[in-house]
Amino acid sequence: MRSTIIGVILFLLSVNTALAVEGDWVENGPVQARLISPLLQLPIEPEIPLALELKIEKGWKTYWKVPGAAGAAPKVVPISEELSPEVKWYWPAPESFTLLGLQSYGYENHVIIPFDLTRVASTRSNSIDVKTTVYVCNEICLPLTLPLTVTFNSIGSDLIDWETSRLYNEFKSLEPKESFSGTVSALSDANTVYLDISLPQPGKENDAFIENLYVYEWPAPTIVVSGSRVQFWWSRPSELPELEIKTSLKFTYKDSLQAFSIETPFIEGLVPELPDYLVESNVNVTSLWVILAFALVGGFILNAMPCVLPVLSIKFMSWIELRQTRPAEIRKHGIATSMGIISFFWIIAGGLTLLKLSGAYVGWGIQFQNPWFLLFLVVLMAVFLANLLGRFEIQLPDIIQGRLTSVGTQRKGLLKSYLQGGTATLMATPCSAPFLGTAVSFALTQSVTDLWLIFTVLGVGLSLPYWTVVFWPSAIYMLPKPGKWMLVVKKFMAAGLGLTLVWLVYLLSDHLNSGGLSLIILTISIWIASLFKFKKTRTVWLSLLVFLTSLMGSLFAFQQISTPGTSSVRWEAYSQDQLTQHLSKQHTVLVDVTAEWCITCKFNEATVLGTKKIQRYFKEKDVVRMRADWTHPDTRIEALLSTYDRSAIPFNLVLGPGEPNGILLPELLTVRDVKEAIEHVQQGN
Repeated sequence: MRSTIIGVILFLLSVNTALAVEGDWVENGPVQARLISPLLQLPIEPEIPLALELKIEKGWKTYWKVPGAAGAAPKVVPISEELSPEVKWYWPAPESFTLLGLQSYGYENHVIIPFDLTRVASTRSNSIDVKTTVYVCNEICLPLTLPLTVTFNSIGSDLIDWETSRLYNEFKSLEPKESFSGTVSALSDANTVYLDISLPQPGKENDAFIENLYVYEWPAPTIVVSGSRVQFWWSRPSELPELEIKTSLKFTYKDSLQAFSIETPFIEGLVPELPDYLVESNVNVTSLWVILAFALVGGFILNAMPCVLPVLSIKFMSWIELRQTRPAEIRKHGIATSMGIISFFWIIAGGLTLLKLSGAYVGWGIQFQNPWFLLFLVVLMAVFLANLLGRFEIQLPDIIQGRLTSVGTQRKGLLKSYLQGGTATLMATPCSAPFLGTAVSFALTQSVTDLWLIFTVLGVGLSLPYWTVVFWPSAIYMLPKPGKWMLVVKKFMAAGLGLTLVWLVYLLSDHLNSGGLSLIILTISIWIASLFKFKKTRTVWLSLLVFLTSLMGSLFAFQQISTPGTSSVRWEAYSQDQLTQHLSKQHTVLVDVTAEWCITCKFNEATVLGTKKIQRYFKEKDVVRMRADWTHPDTRIEALLSTYDRSAIPFNLVLGPGEPNGILLPELLTVRDVKEAIEHVQQGN
């Protein structure tokens, strides 16, 4: 055993991982900047792909290629004579800001702006040095100069840095397209600029940036969205001079699903009058009470979902063993389990709060996209499996255990009950249920206070069976008496827990290469086998420490970035551009957002979407099926979910001529739901 452990550690230490091509951060005032590249080596081709990564202090802004009323776009000047001074930029679609009453276009917080440099002469250097100028504004505007350097690896390393490549391509894909599927018309007079855009599928957060007319001292445009139509009015203040009318309008349009830049001629005609419209108020108290009821019911229903059943089965065995204890002890364990559930919901709420405050996307179950979270669950399930087999005790140290409470001669500690409750919460997150998706989506779009309140009620809902035991401890005596039958049941429970462990390792395998996966499976097997050899508590805990070190080392050394899923015979890979093209051709489209970790998605696939009956129906109705794989973080999918105010999956959307904005299907699908939605959207044909 000792030689095996030493061999594993030496193997991990011998792993050589490629260094990412990321320059050092350089700070000047409110800006930090560095150069990055998706490549690890300098390419043979003259074009060198790079990107300027900026971190900007809160309250400060930098600028787009068309800055608006003030400021200027970032500039990069190569220092080496072997590089052309010409820079090809790929500008992500900007945001609009009002600074000192003026309209500006740009970026805040964090942005990556890809660009290409061109080599005009050969060089032996692996480094690229540039002089970068970044213009930032708050109440004052500052031109900041930052000398930046990036050094490529020598020949012999991998060609592509997959993590940096993912970030580079993500921001490069945000560059507006040069065409779109839809219609556009523009009108103008001396006082108003009017833009009317019809799209197959408009998103949310609609905005337009005029590039060839000086309207930047005018107020921000009034925007009206009605169905597939988006209208903009820019109105001149009376104190400013009249607008110089041109023959065409050059603009960039952006929403949560798409961005494009085009130039369209002004047409003759009168500018439409600005309609009167009311802005609906935000959530009222009544709707919040409804959402809290949804959260309570949705949390309770989670107890019946397959992702929670392995943990519930362990808890069932624990309750049976407590039949011989006093009601006061039963209450303690019920409270410990319930508080484990609720406190872990608080932990999740705290993490989501930090993500919200940082501006990152938040969603239900997104922690399953993180390999370190999956590794944590693998360890937890392995420990619970060992405990169920009677090879590992979960309890507090004796000194703390004695001060808190005595829980009987069999040493079934309160910590074990608490962790079982917490694990039930964690294992519930890849599942969705009726009422749950509505409650979670509401929580993640409201204030931090509402988020914490709703997640607390979710925890109360999931813990309702255990609160029953707290207030009615005699209910536990209705369970069967302990006996030999428990040994048989424990074997089935261990098998179920083992399958859960296999499923988690399967999810983790998507983040590892074959060497890392093999090493993790070997490590888990060796650790569980070692428990049947080691008897001393100290040795068991030492083996757990080695087990954890080996697993973390395996993930660190062998982690890889997986590529998005490709199309299959039945399903096209989701692409907003492809979806827009299908809608412009009057096609009916079913969009299915799924993930390997989403149990409810797999249930829908097995019972509805993957059945031969519904597949024949899709073929008869000429339905285009698009699937978006959210196993890993994907900003395109997050934008789609945000557009429909959803933050959880399953997410199933039917779009077509009769309903360009789409019909959302319930979390648990039925064949009837799918058919009714398809028939409704096809009424427009």
